[in-house]
Amino acid sequence: MRDYLAENQELRERAKATREKPYSGGQVDLATIRGTQVTELAVSRQQQLRTCDQKSQIDFDQERAQWIRERGRLREEIESISTQERRAREMVASLDQQIRGWNQTCKSLRSKVRRLVIA
Repeated sequence: MRDYLAENQELRERAKATREKPYSGGQVDLATIRGTQVTELAVSRQQQLRTCDQKSQIDFDQERAQWIRERGRLREEIESISTQERRAREMVASLDQQIRGWNQTCKSLRSKVRRLVIA
């Protein structure tokens, strides 16, 4: 940023010095006028470029902030899904354990019924 400011100031000083050159015998020095115009145009273009660079940086920063927010939201969503998946697995494991218990109970009841039928 300081480089821009220093260069800008230098170009302005050159333009001013060129404008203030005394004209010999009332004649207009077209090269001096043209040089002044070119210098002023260069200063203007540098300011436009700096403004464009600043706008580009602002746009980039805003997009980056949006990406960061979106990434955070997606991480939270993934974490929520992982938690739900873990709970679902725990429920399935619990139900499997209950089914095994019921199967054991059924086997026990079948064997008791067979004994009663045989007896």
